[in-house]
Amino acid sequence: EKLLKNTFTPIEWEGFTPYDQLPPRAPLKQHTEVTLDAPTLDKYVGRYALSPDLLLKVVREGDHLVIQEGTENHEMFAEGDHNFFSKTADDEITFAVDAQGRVTEMVLATGNRTMSFKRIE
Repeated sequence: EKLLKNTFTPIEWEGFTPYDQLPPRAPLKQHTEVTLDAPTLDKYVGRYALSPDLLLKVVREGDHLVIQEGTENHEMFAEGDHNFFSKTADDEITFAVDAQGRVTEMVLATGNRTMSFKRIE
């Protein structure tokens, strides 16, 4: 109310919950990080699309991958040869590989949603 300079409208009417009254966040799922070599990580580097409007870029930074969405970067760490996880969110990524070993798809599971991104380059 002080920040908005509006002492006339009760803040509850706007549907806001003060941060100190929010329920505690559930703990993140525990993952076991493994180390993958650079060639394995490099095969996942590329651009992936869910739609023409939603493109994600995967880059390698050292021993892990980074998912770039616009100006946001999300670090992803290996849990297996094709499986990656975030240490700061509930995001999990699985890469699909065809019979020739080429990466064709990235499946992102976050919250209660699963989205399949096709590799475009």
